[in-house]
Amino acid sequence: MTGKIVSLIRGLLAYMPLAAGMILGGFCLAGDYDWLNLLAILLLMLGVIPVILRFDREPLPLALGGLFVLAAGLFQCYFIYAISAPLPREELAEVEGTFASIRVIPRRGLDNYRIYLQNDAVSYVGLTFLDFPGKAISEEAQAGDAVELLYAEGRRSRSIYAFRLNGKDLLTYETTCRARLDNRNAAVFLLIIPAMVCAFRIGWAIHLLRKASRRRPYRYTGRR
Repeated sequence: MTGKIVSLIRGLLAYMPLAAGMILGGFCLAGDYDWLNLLAILLLMLGVIPVILRFDREPLPLALGGLFVLAAGLFQCYFIYAISAPLPREELAEVEGTFASIRVIPRRGLDNYRIYLQNDAVSYVGLTFLDFPGKAISEEAQAGDAVELLYAEGRRSRSIYAFRLNGKDLLTYETTCRARLDNRNAAVFLLIIPAMVCAFRIGWAIHLLRKASRRRPYRYTGRR
């Protein structure tokens, strides 16, 4: 009995990262918590690994686990699709100011950027995966240059949609919207691994059921 309880607890722990990602993702969708989006996506993407390494011997846990992974994959696609939606231009804010500095926000893979304006206590964030020209701005912008920004107001940051330096457009609203739409479309491909895991686990569960039925002992009933 104790062994079954321990096995059940271990099985539930394997699904905890996916469950946490779904809960955190729902929390982000319910409120303005852009800074938690990346953590939710990482939990949903990497949470499949413990499930893959988890070996279930019974058909029911195999099938239910596969369906749960598929549900988490579908939620992940919906979550990325929802947070990647570009905001209408009328919901964005504009600011004109004087360029102060640009700093790199180190990330694994693609670095993001933080823009500072003179006499402005709040920074503006440019996301590289949304085609923000951080390197071009770093090379061209000088302290004191005229800057015009179009941005989305967030709880902890302001995401840049358009950037104009001395009257020259380095990033347009249309470019940012196109990049966001491309990310929405790419979210569908993230469903491939969860779908494969689900198909394998359900297929293996069916195999175990068929194998068990063939091993069912013959009982003599006295009839011919």
